[in-house]
Amino acid sequence: MTPEEAVDSADRQVYALVAERRAEMFDEVDGFSIAAPSNSLRQRLLNGEMGALDAVVALNLEDCLEIASENNRQYQSQRESLFLAALDLTLERWRFGWQPTVGAGASANGTVDGDSGSVGVDGGASLSRLFGNGGRLLLNFGTGLFRAIANGDGWDAVSDFSVSWTQPLLRGSAREVVLEPLTQAERNLVYSVRNFERFRRTFALDVANRYYNLALTRQNVLNERANVEVLDLLSRRNKAFAEAGKLSDLEASEAEQDLISSQNRLLSLEANFQSQLDSFKFFLGLPIEVQIGIDPEGLNQLGIGNQGAVEEIDQ
Repeated sequence: MTPEEAVDSADRQVYALVAERRAEMFDEVDGFSIAAPSNSLRQRLLNGEMGALDAVVALNLEDCLEIASENNRQYQSQRESLFLAALDLTLERWRFGWQPTVGAGASANGTVDGDSGSVGVDGGASLSRLFGNGGRLLLNFGTGLFRAIANGDGWDAVSDFSVSWTQPLLRGSAREVVLEPLTQAERNLVYSVRNFERFRRTFALDVANRYYNLALTRQNVLNERANVEVLDLLSRRNKAFAEAGKLSDLEASEAEQDLISSQNRLLSLEANFQSQLDSFKFFLGLPIEVQIGIDPEGLNQLGIGNQGAVEEIDQ
């Protein structure tokens, strides 16, 4: 088979093993693959299919989970570890299957003047298989064509067929010893499936925590902006009352100080939000220049959203 066919065959065997073990252990039926789909959400986002690259794209939690599972380095490493464990098992199973071998050769010998000598062509095929008790069965078939140069006669054909059985009597003869690599490969796949599912679930929780922490910071920014607007109105009102002699200068100064303190808190919250947002992009595997934001609709369903537009904070 061609290299591409060999890769495709290995992938089919690995994915079948992984799907079987995940269904047995966790009732998981979703597809497993180490390659990201060509039409992934991340790719559509980078291609501008979800809006211009300089525009803010609102992502909900499901979008973030999809992007993170496709691009996060830790997630990809866990997927590859599971794939390699299944690939090792296919190798051990292959060792106990029928292994064909085909070969051919040609030879010539004689003197320089060509008065004597011979030419020959031979070929052969064999099948071998290792059994659980350590025995190996070998079926061998070969044929050869021989011709003498001096007499110019035709080709003489010689064929042979042989069957051999090799059985270790002492070292490596125990069934447990022979099957141990296969048994260990089966165990390793079970361990890898278990580790992958545990990581996948804790990873989803990590994504959700980061997402809602970012949403909480966003909400704090919105609240502080509203507070700045109220304090700005109060400061201008008290200042006008102070100029009219209805309030003391001290009361007007206190309102102005409250406004300045709120503006400082707002700047700090905005800087913190931007830092969290950049860190979240890196965690998802997105370029920093991509503009993303929090979808307020999903937050409203949880009772923590704000009806303000996404662009108010996320750009």
